[in-house]
Amino acid sequence: MAVAGTRKVRAGWLLAGLLSLPASHAEEPETMNDVMRGIEVAMMALNAGMMRGDFSAIRASALRIARPPMVSSPKRLGFMESLGPYGQHVGGLGREMLQSAEAVALRAEYGDMRGVTRRYTQLFQTCMDCHAFFQAVRSRQTFGQYSER
Repeated sequence: MAVAGTRKVRAGWLLAGLLSLPASHAEEPETMNDVMRGIEVAMMALNAGMMRGDFSAIRASALRIARPPMVSSPKRLGFMESLGPYGQHVGGLGREMLQSAEAVALRAEYGDMRGVTRRYTQLFQTCMDCHAFFQAVRSRQTFGQYSER
């Protein structure tokens, strides 16, 4: 699989966890890969905020991760169908990611860097777990006919 195709599928795995949750009605992204890019940018901003001890930036970045804009329902449905039996597990990881990001934002609101760091560790671990799961499954099969185009 080409690198670009791998990125699209990888982005989709994390997004599967976001699909069962209410979507933000901010600008609707064109593809699920766009949603993942937004989460990636928010994670980088979260890291920068933590390095500076800027609780306002930490909170704002964590909330962008916890409440990402979503693609349209038909695209989400097509993507979920492409995951087959793995959708439920990935969905659970996605919900954990959203909950961890909300917890980071809450701790930042209270100015609790120790709490932010603990919750950030949970958030990052959830991301890593989802990526590792995806890689393990991807090495064994292909995922339906899902395409972002």
